Amino acid sequence: MSKNNRQIIPNRYSLLCLDAGSTLIKAAQYVNGEIRFICSEKSVNSLLDEIKKYTSHNFNEILITGHQQWQEGLQTADWPADKCILLDTSYIPETYLNYDTPNTLGLDRYLVCLGALASQKRIGEGNAVFVIDAGTACTIDSMSVEGVFNGGVIMPGLSLWENGLRQFTPQLPSVRRELPATYPGKTTSSCL
Repeated sequence: MSKNNRQIIPNRYSLLCLDAGSTLIKAAQYVNGEIRFICSEKSVNSLLDEIKKYTSHNFNEILITGHQQWQEGLQTADWPADKCILLDTSYIPETYLNYDTPNTLGLDRYLVCLGALASQKRIGEGNAVFVIDAGTACTIDSMSVEGVFNGGVIMPGLSLWENGLRQFTPQLPSVRRELPATYPGKTTSSCL
């Protein structure tokens, strides 16, 4: 085979990232830095089925973050133990945490701030970031321009908030969740 006809197989680095949240378990596969697969499921088995269905299942590394009860199920999948890395806040140098109880900090809160800071720096900005992450819980966190996580607020997410209103204020009308046509609302329904 001549040099011009030879097939060159590029080095492929495949990373699987798993985040076990309060309600859903999310997965993303990166191959050479590009996202190839994303999904979220309510159970470990469903997520593993989706991963097997849509990926080559050949991962160089598997990063696992999130709630302990999910981590154990994800870690016992058919993956070699030496490829699984359980990430928690112990991987963050203390100088980057302005937080009194790092062992209780969800790594997702730190990482989403770090991602926002990196995105801002990529476009040439150099400011601290405030990040709102609205899931089962809604968090508002801040990180300095130097990358120091400064904490924030954890409060009920939209679904929990809606359920609380229904349960404790039954006299309020039940409305479908949508962006308001105008602001501020001029009726009780449009205010909800």
